[in-house]
Amino acid sequence: MIQILIKRIVFLLIVFFAFTLSSPSSFITQASYEPKRMLLFDRLPISISFTISKDARMHDFEVWENAIKSAFSTWEEITKDIIKFEYAGECDHKYSDLTEKQVMYGNNENSVYVDYSLPPIFTPQTKKPMPVRTQYYGFNHIEKDIFFICEADIIFNCNYTWGDIKDSSSSNEEVFDIWNACSHEVGHVIGLKNHPEFPECTMNPELFPGDIEKRDLSDKDLELFRRNYSGFLNNK
Repeated sequence: MIQILIKRIVFLLIVFFAFTLSSPSSFITQASYEPKRMLLFDRLPISISFTISKDARMHDFEVWENAIKSAFSTWEEITKDIIKFEYAGECDHKYSDLTEKQVMYGNNENSVYVDYSLPPIFTPQTKKPMPVRTQYYGFNHIEKDIFFICEADIIFNCNYTWGDIKDSSSSNEEVFDIWNACSHEVGHVIGLKNHPEFPECTMNPELFPGDIEKRDLSDKDLELFRRNYSGFLNNK
């Protein structure tokens, strides 16, 4: 009797793993998988709406709002043939209000979170604090080695000092520029990866106080975008 039970359990385990490995896609967060390519959905062109969370401890919500909208607009100048962005106004919740399930699987809303109640964010590799990060939700197509992004949230680490730096030569030794940082993260929202090998590039991951160089996209950023979406752009 015990031997029969063991055989049945083994059989069920084999069936389970065979099904899992053969499944073409699964819903996951991007942090658990590093695909060869990341794309916004599998159908383009598309219009993406985004919201911005409001925290009572913000010094000036309008400063945040204008800087974040500017970052999205900067990218739309080169993505508009297949990707457009639409600002949907203030978010009705903070990141810390999300349930555990929503943090794991998303809430069907693309949001930029400015939440002063969050603890510091650390990189998984170096365990160093991160000023800002992007969290993806979507489908991993194993056969094509592509992660299709269905939702992306930008999360600011409010343990840092943020502001709108209009002149990089001024004294801003501790202030991170919102527009500058958000421009890099919007690149992640559309599926672009970090490129430390290109120092002039907005997708270079280095971020430091006083920097505003990432506000303007470089020719390399345009090249990275065209390369990532070559199949869709060639059909335009």
